[in-house]
Amino acid sequence: MTLDIKDFYLNTDMPHYEYMRIPVSSIPTKIMKLYNLEPLVHRGAVYVEIRKGMYGHPVSGRLANDKLVQILQKHDFVQSDLIPGLFKHKTRPLCFSLVVDDFGVSYVGKEHANFMIQVLQDNGYTITHDWTGSIFCGITLK
Repeated sequence: MTLDIKDFYLNTDMPHYEYMRIPVSSIPTKIMKLYNLEPLVHRGAVYVEIRKGMYGHPVSGRLANDKLVQILQKHDFVQSDLIPGLFKHKTRPLCFSLVVDDFGVSYVGKEHANFMIQVLQDNGYTITHDWTGSIFCGITLK
């Protein structure tokens, strides 16, 4: 089967807030009006506080992955010392390859795959899954 975590990077708290300057010239007029940003303009830019991971931020991928690995370890998943991204469970017939937020899962007994899904959902992740395992990393497998 395959699993995918929705909004993987966007679900991760930053260890400390960061800040970004966005020039007004980079913000469409429609967005400026929709969010009433004009009062927030200072020296030709809007300054924003970044509290959670976001696409394109240099540390978002690492933070999201570290958080996920810690959760998996608490539930007896172990990452291979030789192959990064390859995990197996200590007692269940369950292993998977993790590529960013895509899981290629091998299991014996659907209850073990459901255990993994439940672990992820219980920790705040929204999951989509394909029991056929035919789509992994956006590639259709046959």
